[in-house]
Amino acid sequence: MKMVRNTGAVLILLGIVLLFWSIFNGEGGAAIIIIFPVFYSYGIYGALGTVLIFFGIFLLFISPLIDSVGMYENTIVSNNRYENLEMENENTVERKEKYGGIILIGPIPIIFGSDKNQAKYAAIGGILLILSVMLFVMILYL
Repeated sequence: MKMVRNTGAVLILLGIVLLFWSIFNGEGGAAIIIIFPVFYSYGIYGALGTVLIFFGIFLLFISPLIDSVGMYENTIVSNNRYENLEMENENTVERKEKYGGIILIGPIPIIFGSDKNQAKYAAIGGILLILSVMLFVMILYL
């Protein structure tokens, strides 16, 4: 079930690569309006990159729905009631999902996570993201 999520992430990355390729080929450009980066393109690479990004976001959006369908594969119907096969198995181990993220509102970061390590990873990812955007803007304007 994680294949849908991974495919969505790969499509987004491939779309970003195609957008950068169109910019470096001269088929498009980039600008910053207020604080938002804007990419525009006149060629096939930019159009294909945009389509891949939207399709990847769609796959990421529906991946929890597909994962929830997988939860009910181990459920059987018996005597008009549902019995969960996982509850019968005593060796079932509960896994706690870990999460972390960063929200940038202008220059102000809001970092959150389920534990310290996840918040630290989110902060490192946010710093890398900001540095990569700054590097990209410097390359465009030099």
